[in-house]
This record gives sequence, C-alpha cells and structure tokens, in this order.
Amino acid sequence: MSSLKMLKLKRKVLAAESKMVRKEELIARNSMRFLSTMTMEKTNKRIAKMGLTHSQLKRVEKNREKSKNSTVYHQAEAFEYFHRLRDMRVNVIRKLSRVSHLANAYIREIPYEIVENNSPLLMSARTHNKLRKALVEEINSFDYDCDEDDIKTWLNGKPEELQSSVVA
Repeated sequence: MSSLKMLKLKRKVLAAESKMVRKEELIARNSMRFLSTMTMEKTNKRIAKMGLTHSQLKRVEKNREKSKNSTVYHQAEAFEYFHRLRDMRVNVIRKLSRVSHLANAYIREIPYEIVENNSPLLMSARTHNKLRKALVEEINSFDYDCDEDDIKTWLNGKPEELQSSVVA
C-alpha cells in the first residue's frame, strides 16, 4: 500500500475515533445530568404519596443516606470520565488529525495558505516549533524525505524556495 493511501487511512481512523469519543462524551454528560436531577425533593414526594409507617420511614432514611453518598460518588466519577474523554478528543486526537492533514497537504505540494487560514506569523514560536517537529516526524514516518527547513519554508508560504524536496 502506498504511503499516501496509508496517510489517508490514518486520517479516516482519526476522524472515526474522534466521532466515537464525542459520542461517549455525550453519554457521560447525559449521565452527569441524570445523576444531578436525582434530588431528594422527588424522593420525598414519592414517599409522601406512599403513606409509609414509622419503621418503614426509618428504613427509607437509612437507605437514602447510602444512595445519596453513592449518587454523589457516581456523579463525580461521570464528571471525571467526561472531562478525560473531552481532553483526549481536543488535546490528542485533534492535534494528530491536524498534523496528518498538514502532512498530506505538504506531500501533495498544496500551499499552506490554502490548507489553513492561520498565518504562521500569528503562532507563537513554541507552537510553530512543535508543529514543525510533528510535521517532520509524520512525513518521515511515511517514507518521505523532509527536514525542518523545508517545513519552515512551506509554512511561511514561499513555495518558490521549496525545491520539490518531497521524494517518494
């Protein structure tokens, strides 16, 4: 399988993974909302309608304390799970997808300005360096020869200086 096809497959897998994580996020968020609506008011109204005896009310109070602690625990667990999923989607998958997308554009010799609206001049130097290193690593992993100077030239939008250094 050619390197471009492998890169295309990687991009599709990352897109599918992002969709799956987003779906899990929605499930976790709905779980958090459900757990937060389990208030004592609703439980009190239900108990009042039942007409329980004094001993039954004591048993209900005892069980309620157990379930209250359990609900708080599960709500915190759902909250943490939701934020871990979101963090993974935003900070890991999204960055990998962007690097794969830019690597594809570089290999196909599409100018950076066409691919993204961001000007490299607006990026901080740290972000610019991280992006360059990630792009070099990604492109070289697909058997293309590339160094940081080529990527810097491509990002700065000087295609006339880029001397077709992409070698398959």
